[in-house]
Amino acid sequence: PNPVKNIGKIAFKAPQSGETSVELYNINGQKVGDFFKGNSKKGDDVNIEYDSSILKNGLYFAIIKNGSYVHRHKISVSY
Repeated sequence: PNPVKNIGKIAFKAPQSGETSVELYNINGQKVGDFFKGNSKKGDDVNIEYDSSILKNGLYFAIIKNGSYVHRHKISVSY
């Protein structure tokens, strides 16, 4: 769900084989955490749950990197 209130989820299929990471950045571009780091194979399901209660209300961006693939996902946290 977006906005996230307690537990957030990010799910995607790895588009490539290789190192995969999901990093969280605030609206000012400051890195505030890592959701996932590891290797995945093309087509793998990557499912991440995170506790948003440690974040302040506001807008964040999850940056998904998989090989040369990069995707930005907007996350809104609201309580």
